[in-house]
Amino acid sequence: MVRRRSPLYIRLCVIRLYMQFWPRLLAGLLLWAWAGAYPAFAQPDEPFAPAPIAVDEGGPVMVTGRVRYTNPFFTVGVTQPLILLEDQAGFIDRDPSFLLPLASQTLGQITSDFRRSPFTYALALPAAPQASLRDVDQDGRPDPGVMVFAVAYWTNVFGSPFLEERDLLGGGWSTAYASTRVADVAGRRHEVVGGKLLVYAPAAGQGFPSGFGVDGLLFTADDPMVGLPPGYTLVDLDHTPFTFDRSRTPRVDLIEPEMVALDDFSGLSYSEAFDALIAKLRREYAFTAYKGIDWDALADTFRPRMVQAERAQDRNAYLLALHDFSLAIPDGHIQGPRLPAVERERYGGGFGMAIRELDDGRVLVVFVAPDGPAARAGLTPRAEIIAIDGQPIQDALAQVEPWNGPFSTAHTRRLQQLRYVL
Repeated sequence: MVRRRSPLYIRLCVIRLYMQFWPRLLAGLLLWAWAGAYPAFAQPDEPFAPAPIAVDEGGPVMVTGRVRYTNPFFTVGVTQPLILLEDQAGFIDRDPSFLLPLASQTLGQITSDFRRSPFTYALALPAAPQASLRDVDQDGRPDPGVMVFAVAYWTNVFGSPFLEERDLLGGGWSTAYASTRVADVAGRRHEVVGGKLLVYAPAAGQGFPSGFGVDGLLFTADDPMVGLPPGYTLVDLDHTPFTFDRSRTPRVDLIEPEMVALDDFSGLSYSEAFDALIAKLRREYAFTAYKGIDWDALADTFRPRMVQAERAQDRNAYLLALHDFSLAIPDGHIQGPRLPAVERERYGGGFGMAIRELDDGRVLVVFVAPDGPAARAGLTPRAEIIAIDGQPIQDALAQVEPWNGPFSTAHTRRLQQLRYVL
């Protein structure tokens, strides 16, 4: 049979349970409400440790520095050289198409002769920069973030004094002649691996990397973090951990990377310098197989001339051998010594006319200079050239080695043979 409890007994049991557990229930409800109203207390989050500041003068207001270059092409074709603050949001995002916003471009002043290395610059920093904000602290929470700059050299070709899309050559970030150093190895090409960055924090407590982390890359998930003070801070990436400088006028030199710097063989003998050049070409020239170049054969051909010039201490013979060596490489981007005096001696003067070859093999006069030798001899445009000095024109052209080579294509070489045969 089932034993029934009296209603009074059941009520007493319920009251006992309620009295035993209600304080715990009430405490739980209070904690839940507190956590909802104050999540920071529910899940404590320690702030970033402040960045150790080497010199604290309130932050940079101006940066100055030098730009040293050895590459002889650095000043070629440059009409408006620029030093500017370069927004690094493109690198942070790894976006090679990033275009520098116009508002972010703060221009500096070149304070010495640009065409003499090194030249100097000064760049006054804006009180309220207008670059791209990026949250780089990797904590998963939205923050105002920071503006990250490099100081960089650019050349302005088009339009206004500022850089536009055509000047930026597709966008991205500087890989040469900037305050940063980039990698040039497979898998890490164009990754920033050193140098200096200028960082602007619009508010206190913004996180920024203090090192590259285990993966050796900047602005990735494993970066160790520190908190930056508001304003500008110069970050030196060449120390472990990074160093942080808030001097008023820090020095920031721009870096010529090894991949574009001139290889200086001037301390070697003629033959040693030629050997070093051949070794570099074997190792680095990209089109050896494509153009069918035999570096050993070229070395066997030209090295004896280098040795002979070295023994005779004949600088002109050495330069002429280098010039002829450059002509043996079928690439229009190769340039040997020009030697204008030798060119004048060998090719100076002319008949006062120009010729071109038709696709049927005929060679016609296309230009006659007034009162020149050709005009005085009665030649006119469209006259056909049959021979030069009694030699059939095709044979004469085939023997011409144009002085202004080398050439990447046969038709370009042929055009110059038509020029130099006269």
